[in-house]
Amino acid sequence: MAKVLISFLGTGQHTDDRKYREARYQFDSGDQVATSFVSLAIKQHCTVDKIFLIGTAHSMWEEVYRAFATPTTFDSNLHANLGVAIDDFTAHTPLDALDDYRDAIESAMGGGSKMVIVKYGLNEAEIAENASIILSLEEHLQNGDELIVDVTHSFRSLPLYILNLLIYLKNVSDKRINISHIYYGMLDYMRENQGVAPVVDLMPLLKLNDWITAAHSFSTFGNGYKIAELLCNEGDQDAATAVKNFSDVKNLNHLVAMQQQYNALTKYAKPNAKWSVIANAIVPKVIEQFRTKTYVEQQNTYRTSDFQFKIAKWHYERLNFFAAYTNLSEAVVSRCAEFVLSYNGEQSALVDDFHFREAVKDYLKGVARRSEHDVLNGWSRLWNDIAPRRNTLAHAIGEGREGVNAMQMIADLQDFVSRYPTLKQQQGATLCPAATYNVVMANYTVRITE
Repeated sequence: MAKVLISFLGTGQHTDDRKYREARYQFDSGDQVATSFVSLAIKQHCTVDKIFLIGTAHSMWEEVYRAFATPTTFDSNLHANLGVAIDDFTAHTPLDALDDYRDAIESAMGGGSKMVIVKYGLNEAEIAENASIILSLEEHLQNGDELIVDVTHSFRSLPLYILNLLIYLKNVSDKRINISHIYYGMLDYMRENQGVAPVVDLMPLLKLNDWITAAHSFSTFGNGYKIAELLCNEGDQDAATAVKNFSDVKNLNHLVAMQQQYNALTKYAKPNAKWSVIANAIVPKVIEQFRTKTYVEQQNTYRTSDFQFKIAKWHYERLNFFAAYTNLSEAVVSRCAEFVLSYNGEQSALVDDFHFREAVKDYLKGVARRSEHDVLNGWSRLWNDIAPRRNTLAHAIGEGREGVNAMQMIADLQDFVSRYPTLKQQQGATLCPAATYNVVMANYTVRITE
């Protein structure tokens, strides 16, 4: 494991003697280091093992060599020749133009250090090449390395590249890299600060990205694990547990448990005094967005089916097709169960009763034997279209008896999701007729006595 510093190198002042002005850099600990290179100050303060220094061919590599080389290793001729060569370099100079000097410069910076030469970024091709070069720095990092970044002398689009590298290392790379600091030496503040340039840590910017990534994961996939982790880091274990538990039951697709966890989750759709400014800007918003798409009034006679349908549609919109099929199938059964029970105007636990739901399914299966004017015919046809496809997916039986392939199932699902609200509108406030109620209850009696 090593401490690695990634820093940037510009062209310095436009004079015959190119160099950065010397400054007294001060860290949070109060330590001060006087140097013209902030990377040299960070190397000393953080006991860095190696440096990856990013610049163009025209950057002042001769000054890097002069500042980092020891009196015993410094070669004045090499330094002079390097300065002359770089002075003639332009935006069109090949990236390998400094290869003859690479070993001397990298050795001066310290064992394992690297010169990273990039293009000016004048067009799309150069921008893409630079992105590839900087992302490839991951290859030179090892598991467990500590990474420190310095953006004091970054220029043009390079800060964006390095931010993307850090995001890549945190979210994509399989290497466990500890990003500990993102330093910026505030040279512009020296005049107001008695000639001292504070070295500030910009890590909160990367933490903001953590929250953005967490919000995207929840909004897109319903996975709140990253939000739970971040809330736990902020000391709110109750909120973290609520978000994690909801994510668990959502991924299990346990609809009853989802309904139970729903209230525990949605109570955090408002600012919380325990949270940081960033958390309060993000968490309530993403939970409220979810609540808006799935909220059902508890006094609603059809609250179970409405919730299941909204969750089915939510899954469909996020391309989670199997969960959408499963939930839509259950929503139709629940809708019909609630409708049957409306005969007595009751809200009954029978809606969730296994045997009663099977009795409702028996009725739905018998659509061909009933009058074409039966009040549940539309729902029956929808359920009989959905159920075989759902069963095919649940039991992994290829195309199933329907002979419907996977792509057709996805195309059909769009139609099924759109038919549900149409049937709901057609049903309106109609109550279940006695004949339908009696048939379902007779089926239920048979099932519970079998």
